[in-house]
Amino acid sequence: MRTVPSTGRLVVNGLEESITRVLHRGCWSEVRSFGATSSDFSAEGEPGHFEVLDRGHRVAQVHWEVGGVHNQLNALAAIAAAQHVGVTPATAAAALHEFRNVKRRMEVRGVAAGVTVYDDFAHHPTAIRTTIDGLRRGSGRSGSWPCSSRAATP
Repeated sequence: MRTVPSTGRLVVNGLEESITRVLHRGCWSEVRSFGATSSDFSAEGEPGHFEVLDRGHRVAQVHWEVGGVHNQLNALAAIAAAQHVGVTPATAAAALHEFRNVKRRMEVRGVAAGVTVYDDFAHHPTAIRTTIDGLRRGSGRSGSWPCSSRAATP
């Protein structure tokens, strides 16, 4: 973190205690956090449709076809980074509306007898656990893939 110049911005996940411990050791860049209720940037709503709050003030709305809490966190991080280079949160959120996820990322291949078949390229145990956990939790949105930032316990 100390390699980022004083004119830079660190965009950090407010949910990660390990990052907080490292930051307490000191840094000379601006720090903006996302994710936690007490973070600079937070979200209200479902991962596919949510309000973006900057220090408690509504600054944008994200409407996109990407589901999952981890993607919602990624969106907050992207908005915080874009703001540092002069892009307003509203403009960044509008750009996210145009984002299309990669092929084979929880792509619905078909539904038969109440069973949904997904094609997914998750290729390491953490990604697979996160995907399965998200599916178990359900999203409540048709056509989205519900994924969580927390891995399932076997």
